[in-house]
Amino acid sequence: MGFTSLWLTPVVENNTFRSYHGYSSTDFYKVDARLGDNSLYKKMVSEAQKRGIKVILDHVANHFSKDHLWAKELPHPEWISGSLKNPPPPMHHKQGFADINGDSLTIKRVVEGWFTDYMPDFNQSNEFVQNYITQNTIWWIEYAGLDAIREDTYPYNSEGYMTDWAKKIRDEYPTINIVAEVWTGEPAFLSYFQSGSKTRTNFDNHITSLTDFGLRDALYAYLMGKESLYKIYSVLAMDNLYKDAHELVTFVDNHDINRAMYGANDDTRKFKNAFALLMTTRGIPQIFYGTEIGIKGTDHHGYLRADFPGGWAEDSRDAFSVKGRTPLENELYDHLKKLIEIRRTNPAFTKGKLTHFPPENDIYVYFREYNGERFMVALNGGNNKKSVAFGRFGLKTAGVAAGIDLMTGKEMKVTPEGLVELDGHSFLILKLK
Repeated sequence: MGFTSLWLTPVVENNTFRSYHGYSSTDFYKVDARLGDNSLYKKMVSEAQKRGIKVILDHVANHFSKDHLWAKELPHPEWISGSLKNPPPPMHHKQGFADINGDSLTIKRVVEGWFTDYMPDFNQSNEFVQNYITQNTIWWIEYAGLDAIREDTYPYNSEGYMTDWAKKIRDEYPTINIVAEVWTGEPAFLSYFQSGSKTRTNFDNHITSLTDFGLRDALYAYLMGKESLYKIYSVLAMDNLYKDAHELVTFVDNHDINRAMYGANDDTRKFKNAFALLMTTRGIPQIFYGTEIGIKGTDHHGYLRADFPGGWAEDSRDAFSVKGRTPLENELYDHLKKLIEIRRTNPAFTKGKLTHFPPENDIYVYFREYNGERFMVALNGGNNKKSVAFGRFGLKTAGVAAGIDLMTGKEMKVTPEGLVELDGHSFLILKLK
């Protein structure tokens, strides 16, 4: 496929019936026996890196499982927020951190509230807790040779401690990247958590990458038919709030939210459009397993996280192979593989400047430029065939005589009066000459 990094949900032991996805640890130093053991995990990391694939540690500093041995005898009287018998209720008002009219009590309740009543919340104001979490993180990076960290439920942690945590990690491993999961679709609130954000001053939390729920929500609204491509344009128009929007991790779906094909209601045109945009706009794109073959799932977590078909002797089919996939699954697989190839072989899509124009007549157009190369991306977000004149984009197309359609390899003429014609919910990626 061409993926360059692998993000597994937490692999540490979850010896509890309440958690199968890894976010409710019962031993922070041990790989869950259902996955293997520590040495096998280390080998997996090494084998991935030999193939040019980096491995990301999904890390949870906020909470652990009530079935952890600590619940029987806490290591310290102030090891957790509140008490096991009377857990503080959760609060999810993350906008409170950026709210200049808010009260500090709101932030205190977000940080100290338990995510659920079976996952005790670490008291991160306790220096022993701080040392434990920091040392455990460094141990895993060093032991397994990991490349990056995805920090779960970032705003629910103590920001003061997490700043110290991130600084110590980066001081020890200067090249490591840390992605903070911040589940909010409002760029004004999301940007607050990126180091150097325009929405706050004189504070460095050493976090450069965030989960871009703003773009995700706009993409998903398009898939569902609730919003046009103008919503995506509007979200990207707020990139000035970030220090660097290119560092955001972009996605359409993941393990916590409905799958892309579910939102598209089996409309493969919209599905393809969404991933064409994801692979050509700014940011670091992330793909959820199974999305490459259009797994649909439902709005129930158990079904959207269903096993990928194949890989085990007892599986009825093997979707890892061409023969094991349906014709439609192969079509979607090849589509995404081609988009990844385009992205990887043209640095403009990973490093280049983004210039976009407000959608008109359902067509959204943007350009990516890097080292003298210029690319034009046009998407039709409407149901019917539409067109747009090259001349509308001024200097971006002035003097250009032709372009190569990167999906087909075909050349097309580019003139000021010429038109880009797109079928309903289709796209064009053009390398301008």
